[in-house]
This record gives sequence, C-alpha cells and structure tokens, in this order.
Amino acid sequence: MEPKVVQNCLSTKKQTQSGIVWNYDESSAFHKQGGSGNNWALGYYYYGEEEYHATTEIIQRQLEKIDYFGGFQVLQSLAGGTGSGLGTHLVERLREDYAKANLINLAVWPYMTGEVVL
Repeated sequence: MEPKVVQNCLSTKKQTQSGIVWNYDESSAFHKQGGSGNNWALGYYYYGEEEYHATTEIIQRQLEKIDYFGGFQVLQSLAGGTGSGLGTHLVERLREDYAKANLINLAVWPYMTGEVVL
C-alpha cells in the first residue's frame, strides 16, 4: 500500500537487456495511502478483507483476458503488518477462491543484521 513506490513503478518505463521497453498497466495496480504500522493483526484482520475485495476485482479482470491460467505467484514481506498480515490474508483467500490454481508464495525476510549462521 505504498502509493509513492507504486506510482514510481507505474510512471517509469523499464528496458530489458534485450532492448524491449515495457511498463506496468495502471489498471492492474493497487495502492492506497496507509499501512498497518508493523502490526500483523491490523494488516490481517482490518485491512485483509477490505483490500481483498479491491484486489479481487483486478484479478478477475486479468483472468478474463487470458486463455490459460497457470496460477499465482505472490511475493510478500514477512515483516511489518501490511506485507505479512495483509499478505497472509490475501494468500489464504486466493487459496480458498482458486483451490485448483497453482500458488507459489515467495516470502521475503527484509532484515539482515549480524552474522548469518548456517
């Protein structure tokens, strides 16, 4: 729900290594001012249902445009309330609503402090 970041992505054209220029489709983007203030429960319970309805409309529009749907690839943060709480809620609802769809969930742990011990 980072409007400045999303708007920057939408307004910037990207170029691949092979020279293809592309940009994001604004009708497929969702952003909103606000956040969960590092509160998982606020993101999950308060924003979760509200934002799922907004994102469901975008998902349905995209699915109507394609001939074959292979599944979802979701990237979410494990930190904060919006990335982890809202992200968890959205992934759970996608699993319920599209039970037969493939679902790949990539969780990002954004904090790296100290030494990594394997």
